[in-house]
Amino acid sequence: MTISGNTDIDSNNNTWVNNGQYTTDYFYYTAGSNDVINNCHLTVNELFKINLGETDKNGFQMDSNCGVVTKNFEAAGPSFIYMGAQSVFEVTETATMNITKDTYGIYGPETGDYAVFHAKKIVSGASENQGFVANYFQKLIVAYDESHFPQGFSDKDAQQQANGEVGNQPYYHVGDGAIVEGTEIIDYTIEKSQCNLGFQGGGKAKEEPKQYVYFAFEDLGTSDDFDFNDVVVRVSVPDANNQSTVELCAIGGTLQQKVFLDNVQLGQEVHNYGEFGANTNKVVDVPIAVLETITVPQDVAVADLNINIQVTRKDGQVVTITGPQPGETPFRVTVMGDDEGKWFWAKERTNISDAYNLFGQWGANMDSNPDWYKSPVKSLVVKW
Repeated sequence: MTISGNTDIDSNNNTWVNNGQYTTDYFYYTAGSNDVINNCHLTVNELFKINLGETDKNGFQMDSNCGVVTKNFEAAGPSFIYMGAQSVFEVTETATMNITKDTYGIYGPETGDYAVFHAKKIVSGASENQGFVANYFQKLIVAYDESHFPQGFSDKDAQQQANGEVGNQPYYHVGDGAIVEGTEIIDYTIEKSQCNLGFQGGGKAKEEPKQYVYFAFEDLGTSDDFDFNDVVVRVSVPDANNQSTVELCAIGGTLQQKVFLDNVQLGQEVHNYGEFGANTNKVVDVPIAVLETITVPQDVAVADLNINIQVTRKDGQVVTITGPQPGETPFRVTVMGDDEGKWFWAKERTNISDAYNLFGQWGANMDSNPDWYKSPVKSLVVKW
């Protein structure tokens, strides 16, 4: 059956069952009937939307080895999808997740083979502090071609997050048995059938994120600016040949600035790679440029490298800024990246003590709060 227009399921007590090939432009499931079942193949040319109102049990059901293909998908409010073993729900463009409770979401089978929810990209349609917006349960594979919105916590404000408090409502939750991963990584196959387009994961080994040490400098070009983003460079953890790349990540100063390792200049004056504000007002690219490839001695830690900058002040004076000695005010900080190799520097003209509340205590006593750089105030740093 082919419907030119909308399929609207808005009853609380009637049945909709597809046992064959059903095609429609729009599929709206907006009520609480518990007999909405796809036993073969459903094609939606534009949008499949589910928003059931307040409910705790009813949802869209898919038999084993059955399929749905839709251009776009939206889960809004109370939404349930129950998928049988080796069923496939395919979103060729964008899946927008915007549920409202931790029990709502997409359920695979409890036992047996996996079901697959596959989308080009999966985005959040939620407001900042809504709470749960997507949940994946049981034997379900969630595969994405381009991106899935990041995990995060929404019931703690910026100050609470900076203090290391962990929220109770992640933007999405992955239950026991469920898997969320890029399509090229998934090592799973579902054969194509009359009711199912099938699924083929890439089975590619997942590469561990490259790790970096970040060197962030304050050049004191202005007296009201203590943001440690005047120059930000990072050095990769050495490879098997002891080779590391030195990369320019941010330019937040207007003065002439050059990056050095010991007495050897790395690359060009930083403004040859970008203008003032590059990656400090907004993210342009990370890194902005690769300055050099260096050899790191086996007995030297990356964090102990003498990465410094030479700054030409307005009066022509050239000042070298390097790591602080005990008791000195730091004008260079050295931090590790997170699990993805990232560190987030303060936005332009944001005091680093505001962006990182524990920085001041660490600055006063470098033996205290050594992990200060892991707890940013998210609204005051450059996220990338």
